[in-house]
Amino acid sequence: MRITSPAPNSTWLITAEPAWPSLVFTTDAQGVHTWRWSIEWHTFSAHGLASTAGPRWDAREVIEGMGGTLTVRVSCGQATARSSVLVRGTNPAMADITHYITTRPESDGFERIVEHESRGRHFTSQQVPQRSFDNGYGLCQLTNPVPTFVQVWHWKRNIDAGLALFRSKRTAAIRHLSQNGRSHTPEQLRRETVARWNGGRYHDWAE
Repeated sequence: MRITSPAPNSTWLITAEPAWPSLVFTTDAQGVHTWRWSIEWHTFSAHGLASTAGPRWDAREVIEGMGGTLTVRVSCGQATARSSVLVRGTNPAMADITHYITTRPESDGFERIVEHESRGRHFTSQQVPQRSFDNGYGLCQLTNPVPTFVQVWHWKRNIDAGLALFRSKRTAAIRHLSQNGRSHTPEQLRRETVARWNGGRYHDWAE
């Protein structure tokens, strides 16, 4: 028994949309097939089990949102086979990143943070997610809380997670700027929020 497709160690690209490729595994055997799969990249991993009545199985549904090395072990009766392929990413255009951000609520100014953090690039030249020295991942350089496997590989989910953190920083900034009944301008709020995103504070009230 052997896996006839896809070719071992072949590379399959996630589009800039992003959309995951159809990754159809086939064998030269007949009968019920059990497919054991695992996908791994850096410290992230996922695995599972699927069954088909024949020698064809599309892995796209189970790996959607993730990337790295996909390894499939298949059995049919007493026969077994194993193969691995690479799933890699494609960077979106900055215009598409900005457009997506503007469709999200409470996102004003966040595109500047994304451009500063990653220069609008989610993937490296090796087509894997950007990772900083302190394990910040993707467009938003997500560090704490630690992102999920999907948030690391799916650039839109990376932005969604970044925006959730941004909104929490914005709420803290409003609380700080509004203490003792004080008022603030939109620009003051933007500066305070960005400073808190970076772990600091922009404004200090004089006594």
